[in-house]
Amino acid sequence: MSAAAAGNAPDVCVVGGGLLGAAAAYFAARSGLRVVLLEEQELAAGASGAAFGGVSSMVFSYSETRVPDHYVQLSLASVRLFSELADELGPPLDYKVLGQIDPFFDETDRPFREERARGLREAGSPVELLSSEELHEIEPALTGDIAGGMWCATDGHVTPICAVWALADGARRHGAELRVGVRAEGLVVDGERVVGVRTSQGVVHAGCVIACGGAGTAALAQGVGLRIPLDLSRGQMVVTERIPRLLRTSLHNMQQTAAGTVVIGVTREPRADDVQSTPTGIREIVATAARLIPALGGVRVLRAWAGVRIVPAGGYPVFGRVDGVEGLLVCVMHRGITLGPIVGQILAELAAEGRTSWDLGPYSPARLADLPETVSVEESFYASH
Repeated sequence: MSAAAAGNAPDVCVVGGGLLGAAAAYFAARSGLRVVLLEEQELAAGASGAAFGGVSSMVFSYSETRVPDHYVQLSLASVRLFSELADELGPPLDYKVLGQIDPFFDETDRPFREERARGLREAGSPVELLSSEELHEIEPALTGDIAGGMWCATDGHVTPICAVWALADGARRHGAELRVGVRAEGLVVDGERVVGVRTSQGVVHAGCVIACGGAGTAALAQGVGLRIPLDLSRGQMVVTERIPRLLRTSLHNMQQTAAGTVVIGVTREPRADDVQSTPTGIREIVATAARLIPALGGVRVLRAWAGVRIVPAGGYPVFGRVDGVEGLLVCVMHRGITLGPIVGQILAELAAEGRTSWDLGPYSPARLADLPETVSVEESFYASH
């Protein structure tokens, strides 16, 4: 523990008020650490607030057909942790297990899906590759024109804003201080140790800084010489008017709420870094939804929005310690809704105990050293699959 943390300074300063930051603050405060969370805007103002909310172990890899086992295990652990958090935090978390279908139309996709499903099962994810007839029994509203699809009964859905608020409230109950409207402008460094954060409202000293504020993390990391290549990709979504109960499950990026509205997404627009909805994006979403669920063809769209997802180089999360720098933990990642709880818990463990039982080698910031400037991993993946 640094001298800064020995006085009135917090043990941990979390930078970022999305789901990951709220989870890190919650687990750190629950472990007994004194925690301050800084958020430039409002809680869930960034990618977390615009996300679809799928919680899934039915994951894919950007670089290969088979998903690495360690990445599947991370997802499985976070899915389990969501259930535990639902018990701890109660209904405000708004988490439910619906099962998820990821359908495909073209038979030429089947070999890829079969290999992906096989790898996921071997890693422990209860994924099945089903025929169109089997999927129609699970989800009668689904069109019969699909070739088949993947099904994972343990996948769930969370309302991201509710999850952030629930975790933040939980952190407060454990003594954390949440400061919104405070912009992190740089790290305070003493020798080879980070001892705090320079903010728009002065310096916040801390024994450990957890930088998990989305794209802003890359800017902070530059202060200690760490380059984090990122791809920024816009995702647009829509929500429909209320309709009678239609969907039993969560389809890939489509889910009916308890109120009867249907949330539908999501576009993938590499190198787009603004949050403006576009007519083209909305038409794409609506057309895909109507193709999968014909009964949605005449349903009115009430609202559209967009967010910017962050994809680290290679597609996999980057989190943990920075070599040669004490007192700093960083994290940037895609699939932040699914992975937020487990990664937040791991970061809190590192802050509290200096260690974790997880092998963080595949996610270490050190792996970025030899990578070129980022290319659009989303664009390359979806062009080939």
